[in-house]
Amino acid sequence: MISLKEKKTELSLLYSQLVRETEEYRLNDKNKDKGYVLFGAVAGRNYRRNGLMIIGRATNGWHRYVDSVNDLFSGKDKIFDYPEKLTELKNNNKKSRYWQVLSRIGENLFGENWEQSILYSNYCKIAPDEESDPNGTPKRKLRNLQDETCKRILNIELDIFSPKHIVAFTGCYAGDMDFSERLMSGLLSYLLSDDYSDKTWPLPIDSISWGNGKYVLEVYKIEDTYIYLSEHPDRKPCEEHSDVLIKTLRLYYLCSLKNPNYTPTSR
Repeated sequence: MISLKEKKTELSLLYSQLVRETEEYRLNDKNKDKGYVLFGAVAGRNYRRNGLMIIGRATNGWHRYVDSVNDLFSGKDKIFDYPEKLTELKNNNKKSRYWQVLSRIGENLFGENWEQSILYSNYCKIAPDEESDPNGTPKRKLRNLQDETCKRILNIELDIFSPKHIVAFTGCYAGDMDFSERLMSGLLSYLLSDDYSDKTWPLPIDSISWGNGKYVLEVYKIEDTYIYLSEHPDRKPCEEHSDVLIKTLRLYYLCSLKNPNYTPTSR
C-alpha cells in the first residue's frame, strides 16, 4: 500500500513542472491578467481503498493560486490531505448542476455526509479561476501543455487511493470527447500497463441511453476496475442524469462490494 506521504516529493516535483510548462501561456499578453489555480485530489475521511472516485474536467475556482508550489501538503493553502474542503464545496455549490448531481448520487449511496466517503479529483490540475473564466474550463492549448504531466499525477492518485469505481464527468458524445479521450488514455494505460494514447478502447460492458436518446452513460470494466463515462452535468436534466447514475452504480458498485467478482449478466 502506497501512502500520500511516500509520494510527497514526486508530487511536488510534478506540480513544479506543471507551473513551468504553463508559465509562458499564463503570462502572455492575452492571459497575464487572469488568475490560475492549482488542484489536488481530495479523499474524504471515510474513503477507503477500492472505493468510489469522482473525476471532473477541471476545477471552476479553487483556493490555491499558481504563484508558488511550496506547502502543497500543509498550511492554509494546502491542496492535499484536506477532507474538510469537500464539505465546503458541497455546502457552497448547491446551485451548481454538477454538485446537485454529485449530491443526489452521494446521498443515495452514502447518506448525509456522503462527501467524506469519496475520492474527488479533476483531470486538469491548472485552470483559470472563477473571475477569469466563469466556465472554468482550460482552453485546448492549456490542456495540451499540461496533459502529459496530468497523466503522471493521475497515475499517482491511482497508486495511492486505488479506486475500483471511477465516475468520470468528462463527456460521452462525439462533440464533447476531448477530456474523456485524455482521461481514458491515462486510465487504460495505467490499468492495462500499456500505452493507449493511440489505441482503440475496449468495448463498454453497458451503455445506457437517457435524455430521449440525446445522452449516454457508458460502463467499462477494465481488469477489476469499473469506469462510468458520463456526460458533464452542465445544461443537462439534473434529476434524470443523477437517477441514471444511481441506478447504474447500485447495479455495479454496491453489488461488487458484496461480491468482488460480480458482473451482472443483464440489466
